[in-house]
Amino acid sequence: MSGDERFTINCKAGFKGGIWVVHSSIRYRDGFPPQGSMLFYEGQATLLATIFSAAREGRRLGATVTQLFRDDGRGEIVEMDSKDLPRTAREMGLALFIDGLRRGSGSHLK
Repeated sequence: MSGDERFTINCKAGFKGGIWVVHSSIRYRDGFPPQGSMLFYEGQATLLATIFSAAREGRRLGATVTQLFRDDGRGEIVEMDSKDLPRTAREMGLALFIDGLRRGSGSHLK
């Protein structure tokens, strides 16, 4: 689970029939935020970081096949293609950076 009080992330991973299966979800404390808001990007970026961590753990344990399932906060479970993770992570990171510039902070890191 994440330590951020605005949202909670759950992630469970383990082998199932020789396949490393990752189930992850996020729940926002005050309901799903507007898409494009800073909270939306922060939550999704944290969710992706959690998924990356679980996938890395699977690789460390010898997994050669991974199946990823994600609920991005809307209550819909979607299977992800692991090949999409780097592109999705780059998009989230870029969106956080741009939002930080728009807010005048000069950085998305606080």
